[in-house]
This record gives sequence, structure tokens and C-alpha cells, in this order.
Amino acid sequence: MADVEGSECGTNGTSTVKLDDKNYNKYRYRFIVDNGELVSLTKDLKKKYSGKTVQMRSPLYCRSTQLCHHCLGDMVYRLQIRNIGLHIARISSSIMGKSMKAFHNMAVTPKEYDLLDYIEEDKLS
Repeated sequence: MADVEGSECGTNGTSTVKLDDKNYNKYRYRFIVDNGELVSLTKDLKKKYSGKTVQMRSPLYCRSTQLCHHCLGDMVYRLQIRNIGLHIARISSSIMGKSMKAFHNMAVTPKEYDLLDYIEEDKLS
């Protein structure tokens, strides 16, 4: 469950993340530590932080009984989602479903075969 907006657990734990143009949107609205200050990664800051390695706050290091705002990031508050547990289960089951579908692909890909390639020359006479 997400704690109230603006909550802070005070953890020093962060994850090291290399931001680039491809993965920046994945981390948008998450908090990073920049010179001891917490900064929310917004679209406007992409040029400033893309290509840099940053220290990012993560729910993995949250010391609160409910996930604090700064470890969780702004996205759930912008979407007005309070009970994130149901959404986390939906995301993980969606990922599992897609990986199962990729692994158990039942699509038939036809190939052309020339039977003469499989018949030995001495058997033709």
C-alpha cells in the first residue's frame, strides 16, 4: 500500500541506474539523489540526466511499513492509485503471460523442401 503523498522514510539505500534515451521513460517520475537532493525525473529533465549514471530511490530500500512517496515515485500519486498491490499482481501476471506465449509459440512456419535432396543417388536407379 502506498503511504500518503509527500511521505519520506529517510532511507539512504539507492539503486545505481544508467539512464539513456531508451530507458528514461521507464524511470520517469521516480526519485533520484542529486547532490543530496531528491529530484523527480520528469520529461523536462531528460536532457540533463540521459547518458548519466544516477542513484535512484527504490521500494526495495523503503523503511516505512507502507511504501513512502520518495521510494515509490510520483507515478502512482499522479494516477491516484493508493492500493498498488492489485496493480503489481496484474503487471507480473501480464509479464508471465507474455513470456509463456513467447515460449510456447504454436505458430507454424512452413518451409519448402526438395525431396531430391533427401534421396540418395544409388536409390534412384
